Amino acid sequence: MTSWLAALVTWCSTLLGTGDADPACLDLGRLDALRAEAFASADPAGLHDVYASRTLREADAQVLRSWTDRGLRLEGMAQQRTSCRVVERSSREVVLDVVDRLGPTRAVGDQRVHRLPSDQPTRRTVVLTWTADGWRVGAVR
Repeated sequence: MTSWLAALVTWCSTLLGTGDADPACLDLGRLDALRAEAFASADPAGLHDVYASRTLREADAQVLRSWTDRGLRLEGMAQQRTSCRVVERSSREVVLDVVDRLGPTRAVGDQRVHRLPSDQPTRRTVVLTWTADGWRVGAVR
């Protein structure tokens, strides 16, 4: 699957959950798709457009590098959202209550394909932070 198609599938899958009509939830779906694209293309620089926090960006980049160091890249990574609800909103931050899970994901390498195990839906608090470049993930709890 080409990386643009993987990103499209990821973005579309984030639009299926309850509450996704709120612009902040749509922004989170866009950021999830950018993250999936960075992993599918094995490009940690792509995470710059996802995170407001250098700490979060570097933690995710380290995960990405751990896969590429083993000669693998991830395909899929669609965050399948069950619900997304705005808890708090200001001009600089939006706090979201999100329930999602990692959808079907494969680790692909030279003549190797490993399907990652499915996980259960997880509730998270995601804080979107306004930056000079638009909304970015500022925190995940």
